[in-house]
Amino acid sequence: MYSALLNSLKQWNKANDRHTKLQHVYAVSAIALLVVAGLVGLVNFDLGQTLMTTSFMLAAIFFVNAIAWALVDAFIIPHLTKRSNKR
Repeated sequence: MYSALLNSLKQWNKANDRHTKLQHVYAVSAIALLVVAGLVGLVNFDLGQTLMTTSFMLAAIFFVNAIAWALVDAFIIPHLTKRSNKR
């Protein structure tokens, strides 16, 4: 099982660029923290609320980062490739 997990992580590492990996980490962290917040909230309400707020912040960072990279890919990258092709 350990080798299967290691192989899948190696495959994921090869298949994705660094921006996609970062987005995956934000999404997985937000979801995992939301689950932990729900479980902790059963025992300690205030700590659960704090963890849930942190999870929502991670989700917001995920969306802002996605929008920023979409804008960069749409407007800046094509302009840079045109300039590099002229030289």
